[in-house]
Amino acid sequence: MLGIAGRRNEVHVRWVTPEKGHVMGWLDAALTVATTIGKIAGSLVGGKELVHFGPVGTGTNVTIGQVVFWVSTRDNHIWVLNQSTDSGAQVYFPGGRDPRVEPSAVQLPEGTKFDLTKAFNIYSLGDVDDLVITPWDQKPPRSGANGEDEVNLQAQGNNVQPNIEVSLGPYFKIKVNASDRTILITVLGGLALTGIVLLNVHGAGSTFARIANVVRPKDVLPGDDSMVVEVPAGVDVAAGLQSIEIIATVTGIKMIMDRFTQDHPGLLQPLSPEDLERLAAYREG
Repeated sequence: MLGIAGRRNEVHVRWVTPEKGHVMGWLDAALTVATTIGKIAGSLVGGKELVHFGPVGTGTNVTIGQVVFWVSTRDNHIWVLNQSTDSGAQVYFPGGRDPRVEPSAVQLPEGTKFDLTKAFNIYSLGDVDDLVITPWDQKPPRSGANGEDEVNLQAQGNNVQPNIEVSLGPYFKIKVNASDRTILITVLGGLALTGIVLLNVHGAGSTFARIANVVRPKDVLPGDDSMVVEVPAGVDVAAGLQSIEIIATVTGIKMIMDRFTQDHPGLLQPLSPEDLERLAAYREG
């Protein structure tokens, strides 16, 4: 037995891509998937060999998604793998009502795996079931102002109060200005914000807007960590937001990766020859 507490077995999947025909083609690879711990753990405990998400066609087994969850045959732990050979990925836990269960993100460079057993138990016992998977391209055709490659990071939040700075996960904070109808988006930890790939904002009632591909104004100094986005007419933000989802393009991910590796010694590992063989041999039933 895995000892994983999963509350639900349903899965909620959202594939999100920017609108076509815009000028920022370098952002077209944005893609995010929302699922649940209960779905993944329940499938694995129930006998499924692996659960996979994300874009198909890259890595050792091109018939399944980039991000793979399975139970190790050696230690009976749940691991998440990034089988891609050229793109990274993030697994984001949004946190829970208990302040001790904080949001966190697992960063997976290409060809790596991470032991998620402890995280699954902590979040499940803390009444958190959701997680979000976002592949991020490590080698896009455009580089940021400081010469570093740009990558996409994702964050989401619910019940955002107006005129108060709110953290969304480990890398973002936002402030909804109800009077001038803007959202200030700031990245944390030394990252630089270079563009907004996608911004889904849900105001009062059924008011909603999907904002894609916001470019940093030319008169803003490069390397800044914030951007201001105007809320489209028709979205009621007087009482804040019911929900918000952000996919933003940033530089500085190498520093984040170095810090993540230091904070989780031994948990982030390269895929072993046995892992690659197991991936290659898998066939969907």
